[in-house]
Amino acid sequence: MKRFLLISLLVGFSLNLSAQTIANWSKWFDGNDLYVVSTLTNGDLIFNPSGLVEGNHYFSLRKVDNIPGEYILVPHNYTDDAPFRAQYGWRVQYIRKEGMYFLRVLNNFDETVWILVLTPDSYESCKGQLQDAFTRDADWMLSNYLMSTTYISRFSKDRLREMISTLQEISPRSIIEETNLSLIKSELKVVESQRTLLNPTK
Repeated sequence: MKRFLLISLLVGFSLNLSAQTIANWSKWFDGNDLYVVSTLTNGDLIFNPSGLVEGNHYFSLRKVDNIPGEYILVPHNYTDDAPFRAQYGWRVQYIRKEGMYFLRVLNNFDETVWILVLTPDSYESCKGQLQDAFTRDADWMLSNYLMSTTYISRFSKDRLREMISTLQEISPRSIIEETNLSLIKSELKVVESQRTLLNPTK
């Protein structure tokens, strides 16, 4: 059985595995900032950023009726810009599969553009785990680590194409491999200037 790098994020964390909704006060890390969920009076879920990352802001998810684990990305305030790499109105899926618990934001081509992973940890601990991920072999990570835009922005597009070729040869793919493949494909469409903004040390 695979040992996933992010499985430690879930150890000791109390989850209602039968529920199809996102828990109030749960924490989600996207590779850049940590968000805490609270419920608004209209039933929307607001994601509150840690405040430790400059420029990040609130956003909300609205439940899609009759589709378990399906949400729509909506603004918390009408003046808010959409979160990085996303647009309001795009689908968000709550994935709970193979020991992984995460949100994936899908563009109009059903490509994953943004990942938020459920975690019990602090912002500092999450960033430390990401730094550890940077030291590991990228090809191994393709099958054992749920990647984020922060993680893959450090690679050139030529290297991302090599990763795609590696993942396309794997059959059947795990949920980690499937999601990484989708995320990397969407990253290839991002202009280089936006990728450099996310990872200025690249």
